[in-house]
Amino acid sequence: FSPIQLFLLLFSSMPESGDESVDEYTDSSEDEVAPRASRGVLGAAALVVAVLIFSSNGVAYKKLFLSNPELFTPCNVLCGSNLFGLVTLVPLFRKDLTCANIKSITRTQWFALIFGTICYSALGPLLYLLALQSITIASAAILTRLESLEFLVLAVLFMSEKVDCWSLTNSALTLIGILAALLSPPLFGQPLEFSNGFVLMVLSGFFYVASLFVTKKWLSGIPTGILAVLRVGLGTLIYHVTVLLRGSDLGLVDLYTKAYWSQVWWYALLYVSLAQTVWLTALAHADSTTISVGTTTLFVLTLLWAMALLGSFPTGPQWLGSVFIVASVVSSIMRTIKQARVKKLVVEEREGGEVVSASETPRVEEGEGG
Repeated sequence: FSPIQLFLLLFSSMPESGDESVDEYTDSSEDEVAPRASRGVLGAAALVVAVLIFSSNGVAYKKLFLSNPELFTPCNVLCGSNLFGLVTLVPLFRKDLTCANIKSITRTQWFALIFGTICYSALGPLLYLLALQSITIASAAILTRLESLEFLVLAVLFMSEKVDCWSLTNSALTLIGILAALLSPPLFGQPLEFSNGFVLMVLSGFFYVASLFVTKKWLSGIPTGILAVLRVGLGTLIYHVTVLLRGSDLGLVDLYTKAYWSQVWWYALLYVSLAQTVWLTALAHADSTTISVGTTTLFVLTLLWAMALLGSFPTGPQWLGSVFIVASVVSSIMRTIKQARVKKLVVEEREGGEVVSASETPRVEEGEGG
């Protein structure tokens, strides 16, 4: 997973208690076929928009940072975008933000929520953006693939997740790709490179994975709205306090100026407010296979965005590593599609058996009556 994929998986696991209309709209009668088809189209369209937005996030920050490195530091960008997101998410999730829902959170969940928020909303994104200042988008995209391996290990050790041969093959391809990108530069006449940016990116991944693990382990029962608003709200508070404590040339006064917001508003609108809205729309209307396939393409799309908007192309070693990673992406998509087909066949056989059983019942009754 990239940080964005972890975000997607995190919110896809949350219950949406504030909107029961999705569950009520899944009746199997013929009158529902057309509405469900239109909802599927809406969900697929929302997913396409969400994936395009999320995959371009790192490139967008790079452009902001290169335009004004002194103003668009990671802390300042996260401070402004989190504030913008908080104002947007509160009305969006108003149905979840009830006293009853908040009181239902246990003490253990509060500790897990605070720890997960610090990892997911503060340390993870801060280290990620700091790393982007000194490494390329291609390097970032490759290193973030480590997160999938880290979460797989945690899931097997602490969540009793079962791993099949296909998952192991995909993980092996990913690991080979990462190692090839990092260790093969001498084969291309280039020196090995392990800068501070590489370390920061790996550390960022650890915090994202820790957040996802905590969420899946202890917070899966908390409504999406509460989790989203509390995380963005606490992240906003952390970044504002950080900027206030710095208190010199880049304090809050600089954040609330026309020069700042005239350049950062589109980032906050696109990558916080719109991104969350279209992603939740996709979750509500798209099927799980479509979502899985769509999010798996993030790695490839990230590289394409970097080449198109920044003119930043992978190096020889990175191309070599990307070949293996793309192979794991293709394999993962094929696995998802195959599993969906198997699941569909099982459902159809089950429904067919129920129909046969129902049709045989009247004949038995008629025989007994004669």
